[in-house]
Amino acid sequence: MKTFYCLLFMLCYVKGVPVHVENTISQNEVTPLASSRVLEGVIREILESVRDVILNGNEEIPVLDPLVVDHLHLDDETIPLPGAHVTINDGTVKNLGQFVIDDVSVNTVVVVTNIAIVGHIPVLEIEAVNYDLFLPVMGYTIFGTGDFNIKLIEPKLDLFVRYSVSSGTTAEVKVSLGAFEPQINGLFNDQAASDFVNLFLKLLVEDLLEVYEDDINTFLSDLLNEVLDNALPGLLP
Repeated sequence: MKTFYCLLFMLCYVKGVPVHVENTISQNEVTPLASSRVLEGVIREILESVRDVILNGNEEIPVLDPLVVDHLHLDDETIPLPGAHVTINDGTVKNLGQFVIDDVSVNTVVVVTNIAIVGHIPVLEIEAVNYDLFLPVMGYTIFGTGDFNIKLIEPKLDLFVRYSVSSGTTAEVKVSLGAFEPQINGLFNDQAASDFVNLFLKLLVEDLLEVYEDDINTFLSDLLNEVLDNALPGLLP
């Protein structure tokens, strides 16, 4: 039940108010199924609290939907290409708070609790009023300046968390994307060239995500497990 108390703590932190669980079931009446249903409800409430923070912010976190990036500049100290730079002005990420929770399930067998959360965002939109790009790659130079709008269609997240009294907490992440729709204007200072590159990028990104799906999921799972290893000891008694 440490996972249950951890989630209760997270809910209190996100909402900034105490969590009250009605004592309507006596200890003798608690069953694994009842505990699972309670935990599923707590998880859904946490996720809705996260949505509220994304959409409205709080005293510590600003509004994140839309997420506004006034200015972003990356040069060859960040990008491993000599002379490269990418500058984005007046960028916006939309619909982060429009995520849909497709399923939340909790299953407890003896001392092992499995939690599965499945969700997606119908359309995640990334746009900028102005970008400036210069990338020397493999003897060629990709350059341009203009505006862009990129739509990620149905990005999906499957999250699986397993808690065992003997082995602790492990997590697995799976991500997928329905479609990638770029509209980048001003590449090579030619719209016809931009249209060709947009079509090329659409096919390339979708193929790369499919080819490297396992590697991406492994990387994200390892990253999440590292976060859990560092965070949970301070939350669980």
